[in-house]
Amino acid sequence: MLSYYRHVLKVTCFRPLDIDPTVLAMIREMAKIPATIKAWKTPVIEILNDNRLFNCSPDSARQWSPIVRTLFETDKAAFPELLGIIFFQS
Repeated sequence: MLSYYRHVLKVTCFRPLDIDPTVLAMIREMAKIPATIKAWKTPVIEILNDNRLFNCSPDSARQWSPIVRTLFETDKAAFPELLGIIFFQS
């Protein structure tokens, strides 16, 4: 029984967020254009709210870095909102 719970925890809690690399590349390129923020801001915030994003590999995290940086630079309220969600869920 204990092995079953370990398997469930491993699958549900530590599974990384799988996003198609093509979609990630498109969002990364769109983040370079200031006029497109309305198109990608909401989906990126939703992805940041998903804990599975923080279970990704370091290589995957490097791909997200410019997107998150651009979001926090263009929307000053996004970072405090994310911190509030993180602390509220803990």
